[in-house]
Order: sequence, then structure tokens, then C-alpha cells
Amino acid sequence: VRTAVYPGTRDRLVGYFEALSRLGVDTAVIPVYETENDKASTRAGLETIFASAEPPTAILAMSDRIAMVAIEWLAARGIA
Repeated sequence: VRTAVYPGTRDRLVGYFEALSRLGVDTAVIPVYETENDKASTRAGLETIFASAEPPTAILAMSDRIAMVAIEWLAARGIA
């Protein structure tokens, strides 16, 4: 988390994790995939994260562009 390339992304993610921790969520098990804010790396991240034995139940996108790619990817697989 603290090694994120972009400071804004890092700070936002740290804030998310602090809030989730206060709610009792174990942030150590939350998968994080940093993209290049493009379609290819976002799709690669989604493939990686959703290939796990326990796929996520939510996605936090750090930009509208990433969110739109994620929505398209999820919809194409009947997930969203």
C-alpha cells in the first residue's frame, strides 16, 4: 500500500484501509493491484484478482476510467 507509485492513490488507499480496519476488516487479506490507469493493465489486474480462490465482493477503483473498465469487464462475465 505504502509503495504505490502515485501519492494520491497511496494516500486514498491508506485512508480506505484505516477506515476498513476500524470496522474490523482484516486489510491484510485485501488484494491490491496497481494499474497504469489504462484498459490493458486494469483488465490484467481484474484477471489476477478474480482468479483467486476467494474473488472479491467489492472493487475500489482509484479513477473513473478504471471503474468503467472494471464495470465492462464484470458485465462481460455476468458478474455485474
